[in-house]
Amino acid sequence: PNPNPNPNPDLGPNPNPNPNLSLSMSLKDDLGLDVGGAEAEAGSMDRIAGVAVLSAVPMLWGTYAPAVRTIYNLPTPPPSVLLNSLSLSVSFAALSTALTLTRAANPNPNPNADPSADPNPSAASADPSLATTLRYGFELGLYLFMGSSIQLLGLEKTTATAAGFIVQLTTIIVPALEAARGRRPPDSIFAASALALAGVTLLALQGDAAGGAIDADAVTGDLLILVSAGFYSMHVVRLGQIAKQIAPTPLAVAKSLSQFTLSLVSIGGALLFGSPELRDSLGTYLNPATSPLLAGGDEAKVVPLVVLWNGAAVSACVTWAQSFGQRRVDASLASVLYSTQPLFSAGFAYLALGETVNQTGAVGVALLLAAIGLALDPFSKEKGAT
Repeated sequence: PNPNPNPNPDLGPNPNPNPNLSLSMSLKDDLGLDVGGAEAEAGSMDRIAGVAVLSAVPMLWGTYAPAVRTIYNLPTPPPSVLLNSLSLSVSFAALSTALTLTRAANPNPNPNADPSADPNPSAASADPSLATTLRYGFELGLYLFMGSSIQLLGLEKTTATAAGFIVQLTTIIVPALEAARGRRPPDSIFAASALALAGVTLLALQGDAAGGAIDADAVTGDLLILVSAGFYSMHVVRLGQIAKQIAPTPLAVAKSLSQFTLSLVSIGGALLFGSPELRDSLGTYLNPATSPLLAGGDEAKVVPLVVLWNGAAVSACVTWAQSFGQRRVDASLASVLYSTQPLFSAGFAYLALGETVNQTGAVGVALLLAAIGLALDPFSKEKGAT
């Protein structure tokens, strides 16, 4: 047997103790294969997949405000706390079913792994515990629950068009929160965020222009929508950190469980401590003898359809898509991709509610499209370089 395990004894100790690096160098030198380049290409494709999935999020979000306003235009709409809870129950059921089906089709010994997910793009935590998943899910679910609850309150007072525009101030709030954490996004993201903010402002102004005198209720609703944008922004930033540690479907289910639990608590709190009007409205809807959902009127037709859509598509699909996409895309780019939401919201509001966009709004649309292109530019250049 060779008494010297070093194949190059004249060189002294092995200068490269990393066998993977040796293999990579060997493949590159002997076969002309650039393993590092292949890994970079895989990472770039992973980012493209994240962008593609996240691009569907604003379209689904764009249906939310018009759908909710359709309910609030009914003679006897359900209180916002009940409407939120019904939608979240559908979302939790849909995501739980999806997780059960994927595990049944692909048994995995790790109870928190997602068989449908790509290999973990981050080595931060390849096998998170159930407690970790639930803890992060509760935090993210809390942000989403607060955002949706306050947004529903705002939609009672303002228009779907204005709400869709104002909530998109997340485009500027997210980079500000990222900078506060000491993480500077690419310079183009700040420029894109400024363009997006200008576009959203113009769209909001054109929405108010048709209203004439200032409506105090509408202003209150706009402010509530702005507060909800703050909670949504915190969710985007924190999700950018957490999504790299936990597979998309388990994290989505944990968030949905958190939201649904909080919605049940909010109903209990409304019944115990709410205003007399709120308690009466809840009692009317929860009592089978008086519930408009069972009376055969417009409420019985419209409310269930909107609840199913908002729960399954706007909540469940979006919750999973964000968890999937933000494993691959940073929070600042994600927030700019989300900024197309007002475009879809305005379109759906026109189709469902007859709301229109004037010349000022058209300029806002152009600025939003420019913001998206500017935000994606450094990533397209990176793709070309690889």
